[in-house]
Amino acid sequence: MCFTYTDKEKQERVELFREIIMRLEMARFDMYREYADLQSRLYGDPMLALQEHPMCEITTHTVGGKEILQFSYPGMLPLYTDEKDRDSTRYRQRVRDYYIRSTVQAANRKGLKKQYIPARVLIVHCFEDLTVRDLDNRNRSHIINGLRHAQVIGDDNWKELSLMEEAIKTKESSVEVFVGYSKDIHELMQLFRGLNTSKTG
Repeated sequence: MCFTYTDKEKQERVELFREIIMRLEMARFDMYREYADLQSRLYGDPMLALQEHPMCEITTHTVGGKEILQFSYPGMLPLYTDEKDRDSTRYRQRVRDYYIRSTVQAANRKGLKKQYIPARVLIVHCFEDLTVRDLDNRNRSHIINGLRHAQVIGDDNWKELSLMEEAIKTKESSVEVFVGYSKDIHELMQLFRGLNTSKTG
């Protein structure tokens, strides 16, 4: 059965799906917070109760004598919305707080001391399917701000930060972020090629 919609109906459906996606994302935050609280009570670790989402994990790679950091965030970057209503504002705050907090907590757990100035950051979006998606998702700024708050990079002006972005199809969705010095572009791309092979092979 084929449905045709007027432009007005299309716009209404876009707004409907945007609201549904936002509410699902908020529900995921709330459910994981409850899950983390139960884990905290079960294992007696108060830090677990602070989590609203699966933790960011950091892996240290040495490529050609260069130390490159890999930050792994489960799932895709959430939907970005610039609507001004209360629910949208609260949603943006929750997304922002998650990426900044999880990045800082991961850096603290890892005991990171090195700061990359000037830095080169490669963001790799790992998608489970071949659906065409726009990479211009402004929620990536929260990852950059998380790296800055964790003092992994310096300022995010053009003199201190070079940003690259790629996307690959994988078995599970995630966002993989590689951080090195600005001059380490070849080492970063070598790691990306290895990631591409390991996750898609």
